[in-house]
Amino acid sequence: MENHQVQLDGPILNILEKQDLTNVLVIVTRYFGGILLGTGGLVKAYSEATKIAIENAREVEKEEGYLAEVVLNYDDLRNFEYFCEKNDINILKKEYVENVKLEIEMSKEKYEKNVEKYLKMYFQKLPVKNMRKKFINKNVKL
Repeated sequence: MENHQVQLDGPILNILEKQDLTNVLVIVTRYFGGILLGTGGLVKAYSEATKIAIENAREVEKEEGYLAEVVLNYDDLRNFEYFCEKNDINILKKEYVENVKLEIEMSKEKYEKNVEKYLKMYFQKLPVKNMRKKFINKNVKL
């Protein structure tokens, strides 16, 4: 039996390049193992699947930012949420235990501009843990 492998990354890659997309992974799965479509049919099917996926995808721009964990008292939660809303800090996760544990993210620009000093000024005892750099979604509310 002959091996009928077809190089399909070229047509898919061409579609991505024409759309000027980067950092994209496209996976097309074929469940039928036959050769009825032929090489041209496979290229067309895989290309069509890629185009449909792109049409239904959401483009997200990334920017440098920070991810951190904050632990605070329940009494401070509303003030902190308001502070986050006014300073474009996204609260990604809340865990209600003995205290409230929050996972937050913010852009590098926001952090460097004002958040660092305001966090310390308004929430003097606020323990910010595990601050690390991360690429975050730009202009997208999670």
